[in-house]
Amino acid sequence: PQTQKLVRVMTDHQPRRRFLATLFTSAGAVSLSRESLFGAPAAPVVSAPAAVLIDAKSGRTLFEKNADVTRAVASTQKLLTALIVAEGGGLHDRVTVKSSDVACEPTKLGMKAGQRYGRGYLMQAMLVKSCNDVARCLARDYAGSEAAFARLMTARAAKIGCRRSR
Repeated sequence: PQTQKLVRVMTDHQPRRRFLATLFTSAGAVSLSRESLFGAPAAPVVSAPAAVLIDAKSGRTLFEKNADVTRAVASTQKLLTALIVAEGGGLHDRVTVKSSDVACEPTKLGMKAGQRYGRGYLMQAMLVKSCNDVARCLARDYAGSEAAFARLMTARAAKIGCRRSR
């Protein structure tokens, strides 16, 4: 009875809907989901041209916007690079920078040929600062060349379910 009254109040007063749902569910007064009160949840407002939200437990796609549109890979390459290098281990090993590693734009750490860094440090710099020179250095160090690492990335991407990776 009390829950029915609450639902009636919440649906009769549309502008206060979000506040009341937050207030009562935060307070633990009721355990009703927004879906059970108002039907399907509203799609999130996403300003990015494309986005995907996937439930990690079930693998179910919860939201997508232009998910199948071919786009530039951007930092997803760095995430895949980090995955492959981390799986290979040796994150405490030292990596020597080569001149071919630093000849890239636009985002750079500013490494110089001959310098040595811990692989784990380079991974952190690549992931936090999105440094292209660091990604190139890690790839070359791991596979011997960028081309060899690109082949490894393509194979690993296919293994984890990326359908149109190249």
